[in-house]
Amino acid sequence: MTFNDSEWFIRDLYLDISLLDGKSASVLDTDEFIAAMKQGYLQGDEAEMALRTLHEVMNGLAEVGYGIVPYLASLGIALTWDRLAAPKTPQNS
Repeated sequence: MTFNDSEWFIRDLYLDISLLDGKSASVLDTDEFIAAMKQGYLQGDEAEMALRTLHEVMNGLAEVGYGIVPYLASLGIALTWDRLAAPKTPQNS
């Protein structure tokens, strides 16, 4: 991923992770990853980075019991969520 002041550029490396928060994680789309390599859409360096990153994330998730918040915290990332105000209706205006 790269970005500048107004745009983000993201390259899909085909491997995905499905996370059941606090329960398990599984790898998805390995078939797409292999097909992309065979067709030349992914070169050696990118494919290697994708696999290394996948293993790092899967191992990191396992170490914290498959929780997304503890995993991100282990990377120094704290999520905050703004609570949305209830929409105004004639009853609460």
